Amino acid sequence: GTFSFLLRKILISLAPSHFATELIAGGVDIGTVAKLMGHSSPTMLLTHYQYVMDGQKRAAVEALPELPYVPKSMCPKNKALTKK
Repeated sequence: GTFSFLLRKILISLAPSHFATELIAGGVDIGTVAKLMGHSSPTMLLTHYQYVMDGQKRAAVEALPELPYVPKSMCPKNKALTKK
């Protein structure tokens, strides 16, 4: 009926978003995801999926080693982890 038609339309429209989100969250580079989705440029993905990459940026910063010879106030790791 009408409900199943609407549900199918919604799921089809969400599929590309889910696809892109999962690939980016899985560490696939943004250029590859753009190509797989048929985009000529990663610009749209960088605009719309930035929230997914924020987690990857945080993980990268957390993986940085402590720098004992750098004052805590100047440590890029401490600055990055305290920003929201």
